[in-house]
Amino acid sequence: GDSGGPLYNTDNILIGITSWGDDCRAVHAPGVYMDVTLVTDWIRNITDICD
Repeated sequence: GDSGGPLYNTDNILIGITSWGDDCRAVHAPGVYMDVTLVTDWIRNITDICD
């Protein structure tokens, strides 16, 4: 599946990670994403990445 896949904005900045979604072939089936801005500090601490 696509869980864990990236969601980028138009500036190619990561803003979300795929959590789950209904049938992706269905036009009106929403995707659910995790907002990575809520955990940016944690990601940086764990991965030791500054930018």
